[in-house]
Amino acid sequence: MSGAVIHVVVFSFFTHGGIVAAQSSAGTTAEQIGTVRVDAAPGHVINSFDPDSALGSSIDVLSRTGIDKVYTPHIVQEALSAGWGPITYRNNTELRMAAWHWTENGIWSDAAHRSGYFTGSTELKEPIKYILAYALPHRGFATSGDRPIQGPNLTYWKSNPYLTSRFTGESDALHPQWVVVDLQAEKPVSAVRLTWMNPYATTYQVEYWIGADALDFDEGPKGEWKVFPSGVLKNASGGTVTLKLSGVPVSTRFLRILMTQS
Repeated sequence: MSGAVIHVVVFSFFTHGGIVAAQSSAGTTAEQIGTVRVDAAPGHVINSFDPDSALGSSIDVLSRTGIDKVYTPHIVQEALSAGWGPITYRNNTELRMAAWHWTENGIWSDAAHRSGYFTGSTELKEPIKYILAYALPHRGFATSGDRPIQGPNLTYWKSNPYLTSRFTGESDALHPQWVVVDLQAEKPVSAVRLTWMNPYATTYQVEYWIGADALDFDEGPKGEWKVFPSGVLKNASGGTVTLKLSGVPVSTRFLRILMTQS
């Protein structure tokens, strides 16, 4: 087919009464119609590609159990018979505050306790089946359900130092940081106890959530954060503090500590 002509119909979108609608402009003037010409003559080929190498599919965030279920001989054969080409795998570690290692073969900086920094081997050796994310210490809540480190004070959380004024050159208030505490069910709250390390927040506020799930990352949280009546702290001095937030307990499931200066 040489010199084929395809007419492109322009669609205009408009809103009326808060409802989005679409309207075809097939009957409009010639100035609103574009023309695309497709030249398929073999002698006019500019470039080419191999579909088996250039096209494929992807798999996103599988657990070890999920990998065992997907990579069975039957499912692999069905995928191949459907004409699937190369498959890539996305581990989502950047959203889960975790570290990704492409292979379980490697060395630990503290080999005796299998801890510290892990350096993966550059040799493939046997085929790799599991590519997993590993939790990092001193990291907070993430979409994967990773939890802060459990310790004598129940919860330990570390802020991101690269969002502070020392690295950004801007006010900390422009890059607030926060930690959300999920109490698992609504409970009456009138006070909290915080233990600050060094550095610590000097300006922060304690808030409670009104609405549906505050950690609904799929649909988005529906509700708002409210500051406790006595929840705003300025010129704070760190250490262990017990804060009386309200004279009357507030029923909530989620608490947030919003920090704007340290």
